[in-house]
Amino acid sequence: MGERQLIATARDLAAKLDPASVARRRRRAEADRHTTLRPAPDVMAWFGALLPVKDGVAVHKALLDAADRAKCAGDTRSRGAIMADTLVQRVLAPHLATTTGPAELPLVIHVVVPDAVLLGDEDGSGEVEGYGPVPGDLLREWIAGHAEQGVADWVTRLYQSKTGE
Repeated sequence: MGERQLIATARDLAAKLDPASVARRRRRAEADRHTTLRPAPDVMAWFGALLPVKDGVAVHKALLDAADRAKCAGDTRSRGAIMADTLVQRVLAPHLATTTGPAELPLVIHVVVPDAVLLGDEDGSGEVEGYGPVPGDLLREWIAGHAEQGVADWVTRLYQSKTGE
């Protein structure tokens, strides 16, 4: 088992054994969000951001979507280069990012969560595609926050009970 697999397994186990502790740690960690900048070879820089999972997944997905649209339109840059250029453009010249590029598409974050966790009947977690387990209380916060913003279309795509029936 590699280091990444070991970390993922430990994270999954912690989420199952003590979801309340995971939720407390998540709230503390969100208070420590920040960005970093460090030198890289060849007059480049590593830029990073420690973000709440919702924001990190959303930023990454938005950059992936922008790169996919650019590649489909014939852009010859690498996908990574398009993503980096899009990030810089949206931060440094947001007025240009919204007027010169293709229309933004709605962002979708895929989550699989047991119904009892979703409804708050039991502690537990859901699985965010591209990230891993996320505490149920946070998933409920996301849903409530978006419902208040007028998102009316929550669609159940798959349902499987605990018994597998």
